[in-house]
Amino acid sequence: RYEPENIQLDKWYDSSSNGLTASYPASGFSFVRPVILNNMSGTQTDLTGSATLTIAQLLTKYLTDTHVSGATATYTLPTATLMDAALPTFPIGKYVEWTFTNLSAAAADTATIAAGASHTTVGNLVIQSAHATTGALYGNSAVFRTKKTAASTYVTSRLS
Repeated sequence: RYEPENIQLDKWYDSSSNGLTASYPASGFSFVRPVILNNMSGTQTDLTGSATLTIAQLLTKYLTDTHVSGATATYTLPTATLMDAALPTFPIGKYVEWTFTNLSAAAADTATIAAGASHTTVGNLVIQSAHATTGALYGNSAVFRTKKTAASTYVTSRLS
């Protein structure tokens, strides 16, 4: 166990002889953390088939899907224009994290998240169904982060 010693405002050392410090770099460093939009509505959004998602649905932060057996449902993200209109004071760098769970029963009942205009997607956008041969093996839920990266530009990334 190493005890801290010689603690300063911009760095600190420990009592080991390893010569390591916890210094901050001279440039390119900031204490500012990204802000997460935390206005969760407290209810989930239940989806039943392909549709364009609304900002209000994303802000519930918990979306479930149960669609027609044997089908693939596609859920298109809102366009950047719609995002900006609904969230006019949403600053660049801010994001909302949301979960999508596919409760559909058949193995073929996948759900896909699709990009909207000026809304880029990153990662595996297919969410498997709850069927034992798919969801049980690969998971039937995913966490996404929708972030404003520039004026009228959003990126949604799958985190898990």
